[in-house]
Amino acid sequence: MEAKIMVIADIVDNVRRVFQILNEKSKQVEKQTGLTSPQLWAIKLMAEHPTLRVSDLARRMYLHPATVVGILDRLEARGLARRS
Repeated sequence: MEAKIMVIADIVDNVRRVFQILNEKSKQVEKQTGLTSPQLWAIKLMAEHPTLRVSDLARRMYLHPATVVGILDRLEARGLARRS
């Protein structure tokens, strides 16, 4: 039983390290571009699929449509996206 607990603890530690690295990289990208990771991801998907509906974009981003609307609002305010 103790060996299983140690394995689980190692897995949790590794997952935490992955999230820390992703968070650090995300902050670096935001500092360089002024855009958050979700904003960059949305731009990438819209470039690949120019006629995506908000609901389709949300599905591809694994986010709630209301969350994607907020992302798009911020991109539109900066002149980086346009809804039609």
